[in-house]
Amino acid sequence: MLTSEYFDAALKSRTKGSKRAKFVFLHRDPDEWEWILSLFTPFPSTGLSKDNVHTALSWFQELRSPVGLQACDSFYSQNLLDNSVLSNPSRWPNLNMARQHIGVRQDLKTELAQSLRTLATSKQYGLEETKASCYTTIQRALRDGPFLFEREQLVNLISLLGNEEGENMEKAWEAIKRYLPEPLSSQPLDVLAGAANVPLLILSEIRFFEAMHRVSSLADETIANVNSKEKFLKSIRGDELCGRYCAKEGQDDGASLPSPLFLRRGVSRGGGLTKLAHLFSQK
Repeated sequence: MLTSEYFDAALKSRTKGSKRAKFVFLHRDPDEWEWILSLFTPFPSTGLSKDNVHTALSWFQELRSPVGLQACDSFYSQNLLDNSVLSNPSRWPNLNMARQHIGVRQDLKTELAQSLRTLATSKQYGLEETKASCYTTIQRALRDGPFLFEREQLVNLISLLGNEEGENMEKAWEAIKRYLPEPLSSQPLDVLAGAANVPLLILSEIRFFEAMHRVSSLADETIANVNSKEKFLKSIRGDELCGRYCAKEGQDDGASLPSPLFLRRGVSRGGGLTKLAHLFSQK
């Protein structure tokens, strides 16, 4: 049954539409209206889908129909988010595969972008179940796959968090704070949300963590295979991301050394680079 505050108000005020017992929305597509009514029949010819759920949301918001909005909320959380790889940890591909293979990484980036768009939609229409699912997915991405985020996505996420309250906001913010320097991470969210440079700082730190992971993996491989230090240096010098952290000075057989600052930060942040420092201490 279609319940609507719009209809209730119209019937109480005895508008022209209510006297005819027929409601006409001149500013809307009549075919859409017929479809909305059909959703509340036992066997609608066309149910909710990813192609029409936004249309349904706009109607149910105008009609102020909690039943309709709840149906859209359930559809989003059960049919879109629950079927995504990011929403199901057991379906995550090996993260190293996502790092190394453009196709896998792009698929995950596409899902993350959809989750962020759906989060904005859930806030606009008050879809609490969907919002909670979106935050869970985004928190997982921040924790396990931060390299999937683009700068504009971080800008939008921080903006959304700046207007959010409650447990979801707190958990998402905790996931973000690990990518901020200590003086900034202790600042209130409303202050950081208005700072234009914060997303860039977060992205820079995410790239540092990713470079640290790559260098650490290469160090493991070097130690395990008893490869030469020179081969290791050439590998990281040729890496698009790791190369940013190589010193301009101090060439070693044609390969740049990782900057001392990078090594110190890697060890101090607990990134598993102690073995790398040991490698470079060897003659």
